[in-house]
Amino acid sequence: MVNILDVAREAGVSKTTVSYVISGNPKITKKTADKVHKAMQKLGYTVNHSARALSTSRTMTLGVATSDIEDIASSPLLKGIYFSGLSDYARKRGYDILLMVDEDGTREIEDAARARKIDGLILMDIDSHDPRVGVAVDSGVPTVLFGMPEKTQGLDVVDTNFEQAAHNLVNRFAQGGHKEIILASKCSRSDSNPLNYTLRFIRAAEDEAARCSIRIEQECIDADATEWSLHEALSRHPNATGVIVEDQDTAVSARLELEQAHVAVPGNISLAVLLADIVYERMRMPPTSACIDTRTITSSVVDALLRRIDNPGAGPGKKLIDTSWHDEGTISVV
Repeated sequence: MVNILDVAREAGVSKTTVSYVISGNPKITKKTADKVHKAMQKLGYTVNHSARALSTSRTMTLGVATSDIEDIASSPLLKGIYFSGLSDYARKRGYDILLMVDEDGTREIEDAARARKIDGLILMDIDSHDPRVGVAVDSGVPTVLFGMPEKTQGLDVVDTNFEQAAHNLVNRFAQGGHKEIILASKCSRSDSNPLNYTLRFIRAAEDEAARCSIRIEQECIDADATEWSLHEALSRHPNATGVIVEDQDTAVSARLELEQAHVAVPGNISLAVLLADIVYERMRMPPTSACIDTRTITSSVVDALLRRIDNPGAGPGKKLIDTSWHDEGTISVV
């Protein structure tokens, strides 16, 4: 059986260095960590979670608290990508993931904390006034917010820079001379407790539109997507020359829907979307996109939580990951 000493010899480092890489010690350089991971992969070495848990008094498990899997207010598509990324990266760091789903989002957190099932907690699908934040703080479990509520209550935050994404998207339409565009999203400012990332995106888009003298017409995509169509939204706003789609699931089908309705993109209407990088990479004909860096975000969330577990007294951190721009020629000059 391959052990940690075999990995150290293969990588040409000390046994201690391998241990540091496995535990994610920030003192280890990326070059050294990559060398150790390569040796582990070559030799087929996997972390013995049971032995490590005994030696560290940890469960080697991270909880991920999310809304109902079928709650389509948050994109099921993006949620699945995030789950996969968190699980894969946590495993590389020697941890398992415990998915925590319940109706009100608080009971499982309290149960996990009481039973000491997890070493740390990741809160996903953050609402603007999310009750789980206070429950997580009261539980005493090291917690990272994968999203940013109105009040973080001293917890670490990692998320996409949705403000930057919205500014870039609106600004590209402004550069093309557009004066009225549609913003399609799953919620609006008037919602009592919207998903915070959507609210942040809407606010930033409206602010940038005001700065650029662009009129934004907001379209709220129904929870039942069959009752909303982009083509019908265009008929409600005949002066609009462009569309920004913030909702992931709608963004995937937006270009195809318009083409099937014989609306040429960008001939008749300009189109740009907010899209997960992995989805963009796999699309045959993607529209111009601001892409969410899901790989960096999920690894950053896990890294932030492990730092919090190791340094419970450190001050709260905040990390927003910028989106990348991919111009596919679907924004025309008017």
